[in-house]
Amino acid sequence: MNSLGLTESQPEALVSARKAGDNFQAELLYRGNPQDFNGQPPRAPYDYASFTSYEPALTYNLMPFSIGKGFYLDGAAQAARLRREFEQAIVDQNDLEVDRAYGRLELERPFRLAGMTFRPHAGGILAGYDDSRSGDGAAQGALLYGMDLSSRIYGTFPDFRNEELGVDGFRHIIEPRIEYLAIGDTLEDPLRILDFDQIDDLQGAHRVRFALDQTFQTRLMHKDGSSKTRDFAGLLLYMDAYPRKADRDRLLAFQRADCIGQD
Repeated sequence: MNSLGLTESQPEALVSARKAGDNFQAELLYRGNPQDFNGQPPRAPYDYASFTSYEPALTYNLMPFSIGKGFYLDGAAQAARLRREFEQAIVDQNDLEVDRAYGRLELERPFRLAGMTFRPHAGGILAGYDDSRSGDGAAQGALLYGMDLSSRIYGTFPDFRNEELGVDGFRHIIEPRIEYLAIGDTLEDPLRILDFDQIDDLQGAHRVRFALDQTFQTRLMHKDGSSKTRDFAGLLLYMDAYPRKADRDRLLAFQRADCIGQD
């Protein structure tokens, strides 16, 4: 029990309808707060208590697809009615409400050279709001551009078999990568934009990522003699470095790099 007498988290209203195609995924999401808000974890991921409602949000994700001449296009779009509630006993902050339209579009042209894959890409992000911290509408956006460099190393073990599990062979894929991503200067001061989720956290930055991605695959045999390759484990290690001092000071608390591992 905390000092405010909050002992358990409250339920939330959550409804999601999804539709997936060959190169897209669409979702209609409603997430609301059916009772008076309280800040008991895990409802609030921050030191202070807040809750973001989507009433509703329609999101469309476009998977990378070929548009010819080796170019690929991908992007995302969302239209949402957002509400963010604060626990007034913890934070003296009025609730926020906004209608937001968001879009992201990127063009890439991967190519092979000297046994490595290069992926230059460029695009942009744009979001429109009917309200802001200054009390009027706002448009936020920035250019995106960068370059990825990667290679793949395979280790294959065909003698690894298990008939009971239907496993025939084992493959270990190691993919070292260097990624450079730049987010240009934003149209508006980020402090003017109301904050609901990661879409609203857009800020200019330059990042270099050194990554080592490992994937473990096997081949599953079917009774009809056909087979299917399946990923059964993975491990991603990466270190982010920020060449600009302003980005290091803001994101890494004056450190030069940040190391993260995921599995």
